[in-house]
Amino acid sequence: MMICSTEYKDKAAYRTSFNKLAGMVFGLDFEEWYQRGCWDERYICHSIAEGGEIIANVSASKLDLVVSGQTRRAVQIGTVMTHPDHRGQGYAACLMQQVLDTYADTCDFVYLFANRSVLDFYPRFGFSPVKTTEYEMEAPAETGRSVISAKPDKLDITSASGFGLLQQMLAVSRPVSDRLGVVNNTGLFAFYAMSVFPGSLYYWAEQETVVVAGHEGETLHLYDVVSPAPVRLEKLLPALCTGGTKKIRFHFTPDSLLDRAYPVESGDAGEVLFARPGRELDAIAPVCYPKLAQA
Repeated sequence: MMICSTEYKDKAAYRTSFNKLAGMVFGLDFEEWYQRGCWDERYICHSIAEGGEIIANVSASKLDLVVSGQTRRAVQIGTVMTHPDHRGQGYAACLMQQVLDTYADTCDFVYLFANRSVLDFYPRFGFSPVKTTEYEMEAPAETGRSVISAKPDKLDITSASGFGLLQQMLAVSRPVSDRLGVVNNTGLFAFYAMSVFPGSLYYWAEQETVVVAGHEGETLHLYDVVSPAPVRLEKLLPALCTGGTKKIRFHFTPDSLLDRAYPVESGDAGEVLFARPGRELDAIAPVCYPKLAQA
């Protein structure tokens, strides 16, 4: 048994084993993400292997967290998993401590989203829960029209040009919220774009803006906005809504519309945000962490 090198992503046998375990535990596969160049040095696996197979893992995503307009260095923990045949042996705790020790002197925050079945695990490492929310508002009276003269186009990231455009936009994007936002998050965003929201991406060439959005019944879900300029939601919403749109659900904090939006129970009610330390996030709670930056 051994703790693998954190740089094994380029070793096909270990990467295949990692993907197999991720598929078994979470239904995830990172191979396309790797093949398209999105698995970069900011996503680091800390794993335990036995007989050449990955049997436990804790991943660290390096990014910058924007809290009340101030940029903080952060590490988000994710893909915490152990093969069912090897659970109960302390592997996850060993890897968690390794991650905390590795990044203790290089970041201001360590945080993660935990399933409610393991809420007693993370406080043992100094994490505390942070209250989260989503935001909702009534649809604007005018729908289907916008001050933007050109209509948005679907962004097809299965093409090299579409995917290249998305990467260019992410490289220069501002955080979607200054209250609680994320930058240097190209890899995680690309994973969601490829695996979760490939049909929900739109591009406004005139405004240099990518929007991730989709309808569920009478509710428009707005997941993220990628733009090099401050996000002006009041301009985007009329074009995204239809005549049947009654409500808008924001999966981030809509800074410019907080006088009209109201907090509602998160759609991810099964997950809890834990942070170390949690004081600065507690001060602005309840918060809505951007969906497409969640590991």
